[in-house]
Amino acid sequence: MKSTRFAVEPYRYRLRRVKIAAGLHLYSAPSNMSHEDDTLFDFPCDFPIKAMGRAGCGLDLTVVEIVRRHAPDIREGKIHTRDSAQGNYTSVTIVVRATSRAQLDAIYQDLVDCTDVIMAI
Repeated sequence: MKSTRFAVEPYRYRLRRVKIAAGLHLYSAPSNMSHEDDTLFDFPCDFPIKAMGRAGCGLDLTVVEIVRRHAPDIREGKIHTRDSAQGNYTSVTIVVRATSRAQLDAIYQDLVDCTDVIMAI
């Protein structure tokens, strides 16, 4: 049985979305990427997902809710939050047990669609 695998860096660049103050969205995706080439992941695997947004908007609860739609078995010890040096921003990192690339794509898409999330990596 062949496992599903793909490269780390192209995946992160493909799904990264940054919201600009003007409301525009940037997506960076190299056009010559092949999902089958030079892979580093064997599914299932533990995969950290990080979302960042403004502090004080309940970002941690929002991100956990979004991720649990696709990975309901998240344990409390796998969720970490961190405030920026000046307390303006918060990052939430959740380590999920990823079962497929489609699952990760769905998680990232829901995160970047959320208005509270400024960036998901």
